[in-house]
Amino acid sequence: MNKIIVKISLFFGGAVLALACNAQAAPEFLITWKANTFVPADYQGKIFPTQNSSVSVGFEVIDGGKIADISKKEIQWKLERSMVKSGVGLKSASLIMPASIKDQMVQINIINYKNNEDLEKIFFIPTVSPQVAINSPYLNNEVPNEGEFTFQALPFFFNVSKIGNLIFSWALNNQNISGEPNVPQTLKVSINSDSQLPSSIMSVSTTVQSIVNKLEIAKKSLNLKIK
Repeated sequence: MNKIIVKISLFFGGAVLALACNAQAAPEFLITWKANTFVPADYQGKIFPTQNSSVSVGFEVIDGGKIADISKKEIQWKLERSMVKSGVGLKSASLIMPASIKDQMVQINIINYKNNEDLEKIFFIPTVSPQVAINSPYLNNEVPNEGEFTFQALPFFFNVSKIGNLIFSWALNNQNISGEPNVPQTLKVSINSDSQLPSSIMSVSTTVQSIVNKLEIAKKSLNLKIK
């Protein structure tokens, strides 16, 4: 009985080792991508593309524990199953996202990678609608009943290269109000005894629109309690 157990153990041990070796031998893609859409300068999160914006994509192949040399291999790039570009050693590409808000399928093919077989990688890049946030530095969104208060509109994922390509509109309690003359993304509100504001709630809202593409628009509202 002991001999049978030993033989079975050796068999399964060898099988597990063989599977592990095969798994380690499988080539692996390391993908990086970054959308070329507008975000605030101090934003450290993932930058997502929007419709018709470009995305810079690059990759390496790890094979046998090291970076594979594919400099002489033909590489094809496809977006939503349509060929975008191809070339020898083409490990990076700039892709223009389709005019739709969804996960876009990207396909990379390395032709005749090894043993006359192609190597393929499929992954998805989400496109999102432009967004805007209102920076309100007031704890619990509460403000005193007198003073000057500053709000800042923070646009994300617009298909523009600079903030000057965006139009900022503000409203206070549903009444249009201008932002700062030279910094339109900033709004300053003064409250005093003569202010015509509700006794308990102050509503601040902003609309941001691209001057390059008027269909790119984002809105945000914020309600603050006046103490």
